[in-house]
Amino acid sequence: MSDKNEMENFVVYQKIRTSPLNEFEESLLPDWANTPQMTILMLNLTVVLLGLVVSLTLSDVTAGEGNSTILSFFGKC
Repeated sequence: MSDKNEMENFVVYQKIRTSPLNEFEESLLPDWANTPQMTILMLNLTVVLLGLVVSLTLSDVTAGEGNSTILSFFGKC
């Protein structure tokens, strides 16, 4: 009987509302740039540009002593 009297006026427990951490952080990019598509595009562009730099560097270094622009810039190894 005492349990019934205790629960008679009980409404609900109220959850404390907390904001996520990301809500407080300001993004440096505009809203259109904060999309998954733009992230994938930037990742793909980075991979392509890095591959281009590596391939140009390798082709220049393996060109030989007289034709290598990079090696002649830094001097002979």
